[in-house]
Amino acid sequence: MKISASPSGTRSIDALADLAPLAERHGYHGLWRAEGVAWDAFAVCTLWAARTTRLAVATGIVSAVTRDPGALARAAATAQEASRGRFRLGLGIGNNPEVPQPASPLTAMAEVAAAVRGHWRDRLVPDTTQPAPALWFAALRPKMVELATRAADGVLLNWVTPAYVRQVRRLVGPDFPIACTVRASTGTRAEAIEALRDNLVFYRRLAVYRKALEHQGLDPDRLDDATALGLVIRERADLTVWQQAGVDELVVRPLGLDDVATLGHFAPLH
Repeated sequence: MKISASPSGTRSIDALADLAPLAERHGYHGLWRAEGVAWDAFAVCTLWAARTTRLAVATGIVSAVTRDPGALARAAATAQEASRGRFRLGLGIGNNPEVPQPASPLTAMAEVAAAVRGHWRDRLVPDTTQPAPALWFAALRPKMVELATRAADGVLLNWVTPAYVRQVRRLVGPDFPIACTVRASTGTRAEAIEALRDNLVFYRRLAVYRKALEHQGLDPDRLDDATALGLVIRERADLTVWQQAGVDELVVRPLGLDDVATLGHFAPLH
């Protein structure tokens, strides 16, 4: 199983950029950048690529509906060229205030993915020396996961249990790539539970995440301690649970503000 990371969105742009060579020295496979309300994800991926030589970089995710498909295709091609072929385009609908929620997220994702690939195929982007980047879908529920198997090159999960990962693995088959964002804490048991619940406050306000958690049999308003701990990795041994569930690439998402300490604790070369 590959180990990657998704740093928090609260750092300065310089501090965020400096995490890339640190992650590379620690042996991480890659870094994913969630757009959220922080720095532009394409710009961050380009900065990360400029400071490293082998680290994979990915948007994880940018919205498929706030940019024209042509703009997405050009931004991705630029990041792919700047990284010398190390970029992946992670797309989802997104939940930022500026994101217009489409009537059918499935239709929107399928159409945007096809249009982006069309721009690459028809060379409606600058001439590049690199192949078109891989396209990944963020997916919370089975219908979007199934669409990813037809329209994307991999699926990125978030706020899921190992049991749900096993369901996704059965759905996509043994060879389709699954990346999974998992919260990570270096604190005590009590600190990990509190940090997880604090992080969940934002997501449980969003209907799409509430439905996804409820689909897994979880009550986002009443997570017991055991359930909360099942959504957090605290020791390197915890990684095995996710690998056995079927994750190909675990994306460490630090809880709290000390990304550096968390990346060091779970470093593949630790």
